[in-house]
Amino acid sequence: MGSTHIPKGAIEDSKVTLILTNIGINYKYWVDERFAIGWYNNIVNLTYVINSDTYQEYHITTTIVGVFKLWKNLSLFTGPGLEINKRKTLFVFRFGLEYGFPLSNDWYLTPRFILII
Repeated sequence: MGSTHIPKGAIEDSKVTLILTNIGINYKYWVDERFAIGWYNNIVNLTYVINSDTYQEYHITTTIVGVFKLWKNLSLFTGPGLEINKRKTLFVFRFGLEYGFPLSNDWYLTPRFILII
């Protein structure tokens, strides 16, 4: 679970900055102790009102990333992917930094800072 920041002007005719909720699920396969290949996915829910009509959109972002462990559970990741919604599909590139807090066995709680361009 997280938040998505959309600066004003990034959405057509938008004059305000938006903070939207998102949910993500990710999978990583560690090739060795320092390198992994991952599949990172997010869904952003965008609800807006125009002339008293409410609209709801879902934006799905899916990327294949390379992950490099910098130190202990701190990693950098980057890779290409797609952002998909009902109106269009865009090519995107995801960059980020994450830290995994071990829960049990191979499960982690992993806060991330992500930039998608």
